[in-house]
Amino acid sequence: MNPRLVAVKREAGKKGARSNQDAAAVKRDLRAGHLTLSQVLDDPRAASVPLFDLCLAVPRWGRRSVPRFLDRVDVRSNVRVRELTTGQLERLRLGLANPGFRARRQW
Repeated sequence: MNPRLVAVKREAGKKGARSNQDAAAVKRDLRAGHLTLSQVLDDPRAASVPLFDLCLAVPRWGRRSVPRFLDRVDVRSNVRVRELTTGQLERLRLGLANPGFRARRQW
């Protein structure tokens, strides 16, 4: 096998492992209460984490409450943090700050 290709694969593996470790650290901090979900949305370490997984790491949020919240703010559950649009980020923050907030769909 080409030594250059092996080096590229090794670097890609290291980058992936680093990303996984960063994501685990963010979820650990969120679960422990050191960070809020609003803060995590701005954290570059959480860019590759699906939004549903981040919400599950919030204390007292479970598999039933997370889909309800995401539906209320009109954001897909399988989107990664880096894929969120500015409108989605705004609706998420409004939904976190105001429990009665409900996104109005513009058809």
